[in-house]
Amino acid sequence: MEKIIIVSVIAIIFMQPVFAQEGESKTHITHFEMMSSDGSMTVAVDSSLPSAGSPLLVNLGFFDQDENHVFGMNYDIAIMQNGEIVLSQLGQHAANGIAHHATMPLTTDDQTVIMVVLQGIGKEAPYEGPQGETVEVTVVPEFGIMALLVLFLSVLATISVQRAGLVKIHRRV
Repeated sequence: MEKIIIVSVIAIIFMQPVFAQEGESKTHITHFEMMSSDGSMTVAVDSSLPSAGSPLLVNLGFFDQDENHVFGMNYDIAIMQNGEIVLSQLGQHAANGIAHHATMPLTTDDQTVIMVVLQGIGKEAPYEGPQGETVEVTVVPEFGIMALLVLFLSVLATISVQRAGLVKIHRRV
């Protein structure tokens, strides 16, 4: 029993990085879907995980209630990390309902907050649909190898304590 647990924990530790197949991206992606307060629109946010020295990649998708792309969506986007703005773009327009953004390389692996302010649908004011509504998501980095190492050591310690207890019980009998 103990060997199975140890092997599985070791496998988790060494398999933690996800290696891409040929032609695939090595970037880990998180996916969020947030609905506007009136329920008329869903904002899909796909983001890479925060990583020091790498830009944060963000893809936005705007969908109606029938899950069709919303063409001509106007919005503002801001991304913050540790209270500092790492990206601020106002007056954006997603003509086809899809948008792509990238920050400058991040300085830390800390969580990031992505804020999208919906400004309405259309090419010219006055716009239709949700306006002035903020959709906010927080992107938290994955547990690193240290968290998995702590997990491994705690499982190993538990097994050792249980095994020592079994040896004492067998000696008494």
